[in-house]
Amino acid sequence: MKMLTTHDLAERWQRSPAWITAEAKAGNIPGAFKLGHLWRFDPQDIAAHEADSKRDSDLALTAGSRARRRAA
Repeated sequence: MKMLTTHDLAERWQRSPAWITAEAKAGNIPGAFKLGHLWRFDPQDIAAHEADSKRDSDLALTAGSRARRRAA
């Protein structure tokens, strides 16, 4: 199975690669792991995360981001 790269996920989620890296380091992206110095992401875990997030309509947002969005 082909793993997603930081750039693959950044393009998919329309976020910067730096944001993806920061969220991966914080443990906020399921299926994230480091291979050497590069982050990789399991596509099945990402798809499940996207499906769960769509229910909340807050795709790929951290808990803090969701709270700020709801407060606005």
